[in-house]
Amino acid sequence: MIIVAKFGKVFGVKGHILVHSFFSRKFDILNYKQFFLEKKVPINLTIFKKNEKLIASVSSKKIPEKINKFVGKHLYILNDTLPKLKKKQFYFNDLEKMSACVNDNVVGYVKKVNNHGAGDYLEIKKNKDELLVPFNKDHILKVDLEKKLIYLNPIYYEI
Repeated sequence: MIIVAKFGKVFGVKGHILVHSFFSRKFDILNYKQFFLEKKVPINLTIFKKNEKLIASVSSKKIPEKINKFVGKHLYILNDTLPKLKKKQFYFNDLEKMSACVNDNVVGYVKKVNNHGAGDYLEIKKNKDELLVPFNKDHILKVDLEKKLIYLNPIYYEI
């Protein structure tokens, strides 16, 4: 499963709740109908757009006090419901836990992929340290999904 959104605060008095989509185009979440909470617990909800916001209605919870327990929880979908990608394309969750190497020497592993607004970057755990690596062609030479390796540019990173 992959995290695709997070519940925000309760919205209105009809038991609705805000949804913060993690899709690069936030409204792409509307293309999915089957969602889960942690531990593959299915949740029956309907997500809709209202004034450029995403709102969810959980079918069994129509009272704001009952919907409040979902605030801050993540929404998941099944990996196999995602569109198939072309060659040299991948989902960021595929990168997590991959080994990062410089000149074929493993220096750490990808702890997380983040976005700080100006671009994506990899958070790489290196022993007790962390490297923040911009996700671009200058810093990332190659991503090998089969071998689960990410090759960093030795010009910027040393062993």
